Amino acid sequence: KDLESVFAKVNDAVGVSVGSGANAPNFGTAKPWEYLANQSVAHQCKSAAPPVPTVKKDKSAQTQAIKFTSTATKTKHATKPVDLNVGNYELEGTTYLEGTTYAKVLEEGMPIQLWMGSAAATDEEKRDLRNYNHWKMALLAKVVKKRGEAISCYVSYLKSSADDDETLESNVSPSRIRLVLGS
Repeated sequence: KDLESVFAKVNDAVGVSVGSGANAPNFGTAKPWEYLANQSVAHQCKSAAPPVPTVKKDKSAQTQAIKFTSTATKTKHATKPVDLNVGNYELEGTTYLEGTTYAKVLEEGMPIQLWMGSAAATDEEKRDLRNYNHWKMALLAKVVKKRGEAISCYVSYLKSSADDDETLESNVSPSRIRLVLGS
């Protein structure tokens, strides 16, 4: 699969434009939290007229308060803080993107990490550095988009380093997937 098209889709999803003829991904300037903030705004305001956002940055914490005023009714909605740590996190200098948040950019052939630990594990437990050994490198073999926004995946991986044949696991939820930024 052409990796440049994959990188272009990821960069487009997070709002980064890459110049024509670029040979490498441009993840360094990506701001996935801005993409998420824009997506949540679109879902919140489907029935109302298009909102006019005013962004206020809080320099003491990694949050942004966004205040919306509807152009149709001119009433102010409650200020909702956007958590910049939702959907991505960093461990020892590596940035990880959670599959539940970035499921829309998943496509066949992408290298991922697959959670092999407990199905009852919380997101905090999955992010914990002590549970790093529960993540296994894998490849997305197929992405299946079901009715609505539901997505499931076929994932291919080696159960052990001595295996010659890959294991194909079907119906994998995006909650068991994370992307490694720059891989």
